[in-house]
Amino acid sequence: MLQDAAWALPMMPYNLEQLKKLAGEVTELGGDSLLWEGHLAIGEQDKALVHALLTEVEAIRSEAPAKVE
Repeated sequence: MLQDAAWALPMMPYNLEQLKKLAGEVTELGGDSLLWEGHLAIGEQDKALVHALLTEVEAIRSEAPAKVE
């Protein structure tokens, strides 16, 4: 089965840890994975975007179950 996906998540230690774990599992199963970190060229826009994304994620996270694995 072939699937392609891209995810944009805030750079938080938990997210990075989970993505690295997922990448390792994909590799163990014979697949390929890439983790990319992106930054905007202009620092103030970058900070504003990160703040907006974190605000949205926190609102969703507060509604989600405490722990999902």
